[in-house]
Parts: sequence; C-alpha cells; structure tokens
Amino acid sequence: MNPILNGILCVAFDYNGTLVDDVKIGLDSANHMLRLYGVPEITLEHFRDTFVMPWQDFYAANGAPIQDIAKHQEEYQRVQSGHHQTRLRLAANAKAVLESLAFQDKTLAVLSQRNSTDLRLELTGLGVASFFDAIIGKESVLTEGTTPHKSTDALLEWLDSLHIKPAEVMYVGDMVEDVRMARRHGFVSVAVTYGWQPEERLRAEKPDYVIASLSELI
Repeated sequence: MNPILNGILCVAFDYNGTLVDDVKIGLDSANHMLRLYGVPEITLEHFRDTFVMPWQDFYAANGAPIQDIAKHQEEYQRVQSGHHQTRLRLAANAKAVLESLAFQDKTLAVLSQRNSTDLRLELTGLGVASFFDAIIGKESVLTEGTTPHKSTDALLEWLDSLHIKPAEVMYVGDMVEDVRMARRHGFVSVAVTYGWQPEERLRAEKPDYVIASLSELI
C-alpha cells in the first residue's frame, strides 16, 4: 500500500476532471456558449489556464459576461449532457484504483455538480457506482455559480455519522478550489494534473500531494 494512505479511512473524489476525463467536453461546451455570445473560441490550453469558479468569472475573462444565468445554465447543461451521453470516459486507471482502494477497505465517496440521479446513472454506466459508499450530487451544491462551487455539508455530515475524522480523509480533486476546501476542513489534499486546471496553478496552492495519474494513489 502507498504510504500516503496510512491512517486514511476515506478517500473522496471530485467527479469532473478527476474521476472522469471530461476536460475536452468542458472545452467544447464552453466554446459552444462563447459562439452564442459572438466571441472567439478558445484552445484547450487557454481553457485550463483561465477556468475558475465561480464560472461567471471564466466567461467574463473570455469576453462573454453573463447576463441571464438561468438561460445560460439551461443551454450549457443541454449541450454538456449530450456530450456526456456519448463521450464520457473514466480517467485513466480510475477503475483499477477504486478496486484497489475498496480491497484495502477504504470508504469511498464522490462529489459532483451533476444531480444525484444523473450522477448515479453515469457512474453505473461507467461501471464504478458500486465502489462508492456515498454519491453526493447536485442537491448538495450551493447556488450555481457561487463560491465555493460545491457544498461539502453532506460529505461532512456523512463522515461524522461514520465517526471518521478530517485527518483520516483524503480528498482528490483537479482545481485550486478543491485544494482550498480540503485544507479548510483538515483533509489530506491531492491534486491531479490532468483535469480542468494546469499543474502550475495547482502547485501554487500547495496541496499535500500532486499526482499525474490516479494510479499514484496506490
């Protein structure tokens, strides 16, 4: 077992950009919206360099300030959901890592901005839903577009019900917001470099660990 897992009882994963490889889906969905706003499309590198939460700041930085948040989200979710149905894939080695962690009796959780129904369906379709002890979806998210971008209240309540202490939790994510959340709650933070934000931004946030592949967890 990897020494960094010593003393860890729960491993919690961010979904988008961490457990699933959907950065190109995010780029294509964002470029769809930018086209609607009449501004130039962006490259994958620029997308990762400029993506931030709240997401309104990302669009404003790319020349498309959002006026109607509800209308924007409706169209974005429509396009993104279509991509998810045909293109969504697990991150490299994700299933093998989950199998190994489950074999080591680690409690597993996943958090996402997807609503819980769609999230569970996607995880089932990807063949990994059964590994998770907790699947925490959109119902636990704060008002869309606000900071922080996802609520951890449900995760914290669930951990408390299991008598798992913050220092016994490892949180794996792909954004600086994930690192900050982990630090705020006393979790061990792991940043993956293949997700929605580039390695240099993640390292500047000083997570406990930085990994290029989920396989490094085991």
